[in-house]
Amino acid sequence: MPVTPNAENTFTIVRRPLKESERKTLERLMTMQKDVQRGRAKLAERRGRENVVHGRGGRDWVVRKTVTKLVHVEIGQTFTIHVSHNILPDLRSVEQYLEVA
Repeated sequence: MPVTPNAENTFTIVRRPLKESERKTLERLMTMQKDVQRGRAKLAERRGRENVVHGRGGRDWVVRKTVTKLVHVEIGQTFTIHVSHNILPDLRSVEQYLEVA
């Protein structure tokens, strides 16, 4: 797979991962997109404001909302990320499911 290090690369998912660990790796790579990171930050800020606090055992107990998933690993999904030397091993581990555009 011809990936250019230290540059923006666009990937397309061409096959569905067989293992759960490979799906999670693809999700982790997809969340490295700038717009996804921005969306996650906004949702985290909103969750921080909307937590439910009630008393439990004489102290405040915070019931946090679950994280909203912004990316889904589906065939045909395309994502663009900046490829650094840190994520090259992750890309190599799931390269059979990706195509470089």
